Amino acid sequence: MIDTKAMSPFNLKNEILEILKSEHQKSKGKCGTYVQNLMNQYSLNKIELEQILRELFDQKIITIRTGINGYMVFLN
Repeated sequence: MIDTKAMSPFNLKNEILEILKSEHQKSKGKCGTYVQNLMNQYSLNKIELEQILRELFDQKIITIRTGINGYMVFLN
């Protein structure tokens, strides 16, 4: 788990993007990351993570889709 209280929102957004990029490269764009996994890894509540994901979505950097076990985040 990462201490998000010491991170600025900009750094946290970049950390999340790095995870998404890594998953995108490993799966050649076929697999995303579950929202719940991001919440757990960064100890974020739903509202905090939603703000970051909304910003990335509005910038057309990510797509959010429904997976078998919940919402998944994919890089565009």
